[in-house]
Amino acid sequence: PADQQNKNLIERYLQAISEQDGSGAAVVDASEENESCFAGWDASCQDNASFLSVMGASCGMHERFDCTMLHAIGYTEKEVYDVVNNCPCACEMPCGQWTF
Repeated sequence: PADQQNKNLIERYLQAISEQDGSGAAVVDASEENESCFAGWDASCQDNASFLSVMGASCGMHERFDCTMLHAIGYTEKEVYDVVNNCPCACEMPCGQWTF
């Protein structure tokens, strides 16, 4: 069961990567308006529009997944850290909250 869940997660993740539009656009483009992506967050805490994960996924793609669980599909601890810290809005994790 756990192996099947991981396999399904990997398949969904890879499918989502293949479907992304390639723009790498941030999930929330609030920085132009100097607004936070979530109430109570610092306005400077924004997704990095040019970030791509080691598997080529933009921040926008990570909105569909629990970023903290990327290790289940083979990401190293450092790679999970990079995703979470480059994509705080998509990962719903305030800047500076995720460390390793």
